[in-house]
Amino acid sequence: MKKLDTLVKQLLNIVGAVVIVSPLAAQSPTRSYFIEGRGGAVVPTFDIADVAKTGADLGGTIGYQLGRRLVLMGEFDYGMHKDKATGNTDINTLHYMGKIGYLVTPPREKGWEFLVNLGAGAVTFDVDGAPKKLTYFAINAGAKLAYNF
Repeated sequence: MKKLDTLVKQLLNIVGAVVIVSPLAAQSPTRSYFIEGRGGAVVPTFDIADVAKTGADLGGTIGYQLGRRLVLMGEFDYGMHKDKATGNTDINTLHYMGKIGYLVTPPREKGWEFLVNLGAGAVTFDVDGAPKKLTYFAINAGAKLAYNF
């Protein structure tokens, strides 16, 4: 629980920085760097789907707009699951991904954007009672619907 408290505090600091930096970024004619914070649900896939329930997710991204439509991103996500068998065991996942994205909508300083992305990195599994954490290579494909402030 202490690790979760520390993670939540770090993510709140990131969100605070976004709120402070957003008005400054809006003054420039083109956005080059950006920071995003997010929270939501994380749905297990592949082998972990057999043992873990859908859980909560906290994450953040640091990105750089390479051109009008291409975006380079470094993402971190912390997923919190319970086991399917008993609902008592914590299964935490840490994702570290490098991604390239394509803006389907035109880039906007303020308003809605839609982006599709593909990336690779690692995922670490931390299961209560397991002797050690396990880290594996991972790929990730997805889409983002975002509102820019």
